[in-house]
Amino acid sequence: MNMINRLDNFELDISCKKCGNVTKKPIGWVKANSHLICGCGTVIAFDSGELAARIIEINDYLCNLEQMQK
Repeated sequence: MNMINRLDNFELDISCKKCGNVTKKPIGWVKANSHLICGCGTVIAFDSGELAARIIEINDYLCNLEQMQK
């Protein structure tokens, strides 16, 4: 399994700017959805381009760490 797929299981804290509620969702769930509806009714939209860029950045960092351990 490559590192990017392993990252799908890590949870993100998604905060509602209206009520402050924090919802935990796995990265894989966030990648598969365009938004989350908070309990207060606020729609929290995800920037998929930004998320993809951050996932690649984290993947590269973790791959470098793995290489350093070998």
